[in-house]
Amino acid sequence: MFPAAVLPRRPPFGDNPRVGASGTRTQQRILRAALEVFGEVGYHACGIDRITAQADCSRPAFYQYFSSKEDLFRALSGELARRLLELTGRPDRIGSDGAGWSVLRDFVGECGTVFDEYFPLFAVFSTAEAVDDAVASGSARVFRRQAANLIDRIDRKGLRTRRLDLVTSVLLDGLWRAHRFRRSLAHADAVQVTSDRLDDALTDVAHRALYGQRPGINVRAHLGPALMPIAGAAPGWSADGAEPPSSPAARRTRSRLLDAGREVFVAQGYHDARVDDIVERAETSHGTFYRYFGSKDDLFRILAARSGRVVVEAVERLRSTVDTSDAVSTADLRTWLRPYFRAYEAERPILRSWVEASWADQALRQVSPGEVAALQQRLARFLAPRRFGDIDADALVLMALLDRSLAFSAPEGPGERAVVDAFAEVMQHGLLIVP
Repeated sequence: MFPAAVLPRRPPFGDNPRVGASGTRTQQRILRAALEVFGEVGYHACGIDRITAQADCSRPAFYQYFSSKEDLFRALSGELARRLLELTGRPDRIGSDGAGWSVLRDFVGECGTVFDEYFPLFAVFSTAEAVDDAVASGSARVFRRQAANLIDRIDRKGLRTRRLDLVTSVLLDGLWRAHRFRRSLAHADAVQVTSDRLDDALTDVAHRALYGQRPGINVRAHLGPALMPIAGAAPGWSADGAEPPSSPAARRTRSRLLDAGREVFVAQGYHDARVDDIVERAETSHGTFYRYFGSKDDLFRILAARSGRVVVEAVERLRSTVDTSDAVSTADLRTWLRPYFRAYEAERPILRSWVEASWADQALRQVSPGEVAALQQRLARFLAPRRFGDIDADALVLMALLDRSLAFSAPEGPGERAVVDAFAEVMQHGLLIVP
């Protein structure tokens, strides 16, 4: 399952740190067990006792190879990083012709295979990097190296973009998120997009973004959306809560608690946020808190619903701003992208906590696939008038591209304007009718 990278035995477990065949098998068994446990219970609830029980080994055996759960997670991340860098660093060239499309399709397909193999790691990664600076900094370095490797393989002949570095980063980041959304849809009453359909769509979108729309190569026959009714919110899943108070004073108190809760979740994340922190920041009592909310989970569901509504409303504005039945200019896309990015950036801490909370809160875990499906349906309706390509699969790609939005505009990064331009190029050439 994992590449044959040998981890040395930690001192003081013997004078010779080299690991033999038996030790290597034990290491691999622990790594496989940890991957399964991360997928079952999430990052925070994954403890060493769970891992050793799954691996059928003792705690001393675990500590021969790993100093902690965090150390083990970094080892798993290193294994994954080596796989990804090997994939992006191959010598075959990506060009504008059919052969270049095939090279890109092979790369995308292999990435999908690696994603499914390491899915639990991808599922908990945002939580791990939020609490472990080593994971976060290592992830950023590996991503930059992946993008650089991929850029080196791209043939400049026929290239349509002047922002190759940013466009490649946007596409690569969206690739991994698209497969996560694909797996989420499998748990919802939704249009299902197979791995092969998604890989074809990812390849088409990327190839069009790089080289423009080329009939017979990256523009396939129209496959209209299998539209389903957009599901309403689940019972009790409301941006205002199931039973908001009626009196003005009670509404103000409840609003103050929600504001305090948002500040605490943004600052500390879902797992480390406590009711104690919320009531202290709201300058009220535990009794007052429990008058309005049964737990921190109840409060967080309202905040998550509000953040989700912000994103949905932004997507609805996309449908009213951009007409996909005709040629679309980058200026029209920029008009929508700038406020979308700012709105998404403001909600991103809550959306990230939503992922973390889903492992602990069964209600959130059940509603999340439905929210993904509803957003995919909205984007499929947006793309439907385009009249070429696989609309449902491309809608999934577009949703993945728009997720995390300002991931490339850190203070030391290229800035909002360059990021907006790169996203506008990818959307225009990769997903819409170009002028």
